[in-house]
Amino acid sequence: MRSTVALVRGPDLDKLVEQSLTLLDLKSRLKPSMKVLIKPNLVRVPPDVPVKITPTLKEPAPFGLHANRGIAWMRTVAPEGDITRRETLEALLAYLKGLGVGNLTIAEASGGWDTELAYKSLGFYDLAEKYGAKLVDLNWAEATKIPVPNGRALKEFWAPNVVLESDFRINLTTLKVHGISAVTLCLKNWGVGIPPGQYYGFNKSANRILGRLGFGAFPIHHHFDDEEIYGQGVGTAKAIADVCSAVPYELGIIDGLTTVHRAELAPKSGMKVERSNLMLASYDMVAADSVGTRVMGLDPRRIFHIYLAEEKGLGTLDLDKIEVLGARIEDVEMRCNPEYSQRGTMLPP
Repeated sequence: MRSTVALVRGPDLDKLVEQSLTLLDLKSRLKPSMKVLIKPNLVRVPPDVPVKITPTLKEPAPFGLHANRGIAWMRTVAPEGDITRRETLEALLAYLKGLGVGNLTIAEASGGWDTELAYKSLGFYDLAEKYGAKLVDLNWAEATKIPVPNGRALKEFWAPNVVLESDFRINLTTLKVHGISAVTLCLKNWGVGIPPGQYYGFNKSANRILGRLGFGAFPIHHHFDDEEIYGQGVGTAKAIADVCSAVPYELGIIDGLTTVHRAELAPKSGMKVERSNLMLASYDMVAADSVGTRVMGLDPRRIFHIYLAEEKGLGTLDLDKIEVLGARIEDVEMRCNPEYSQRGTMLPP
């Protein structure tokens, strides 16, 4: 049976959400009684949010600076499209309410600022109240240690109970490249974004300290990865695939209203925000990221965490086995630049 990915294009955000989820016939999969969890990406502070930035440490103490409530330590890498748009989340909440879903939870474990500060600064408390949703900070949520099937980096994993107890999990992210994993789409948003900071560090890169304390390694940044493939951290890729296999999500949505990538294929190039007016969605975790990667002009077979996710049986990256509904990939494909060290992931022009 072929996997399905909805790929729609247009300037109206509400219509993009509605069209993509209608193409997937989400209504047939959801029951009003289900506990539905939405995991956005609120990793960093947007430039227009007036919060004080406290400089980070190279190897922060696990319960030091980054564990403090109300602290922010990292700005977004682009003025738009680096984190989940409030408008996209609201369009999704409205659509789910229209399907009769009443038990909604928004949950995030931010890595660049305190999650509750992110909720407050971005207006998520007002949004949650409007749609009757609960807000959960996964960094501090109660968690249960679960085994990781055929774990490559993790043999067991502290999973937040609210995620485990949800009936239907939605992964809502954006379309962009990333320095350690070439792309950061659904798999990375989940694999890095649900691990609780109280166990894995609040910027998800303090694995050496945390490992010494017995919490287990969780390599996310370059200086913690001992090996690279096409400029991507091998340890990071393994950890992403492990988390996604231990706690999968049911629906991945990629907001491609904009696409964030390198301005030039050159060392130390800055970031560029390109208006793309796209929305992608799929029940297949790997297929969603594969099509998203292909839309950016990159080869999903050379994105190591996507490759490992397919190897672990989480879905398919083979475009011949994926039915794309809506727009055609070749009609919306872009030429996006990854980091210079990751230029081997680019498809031929």
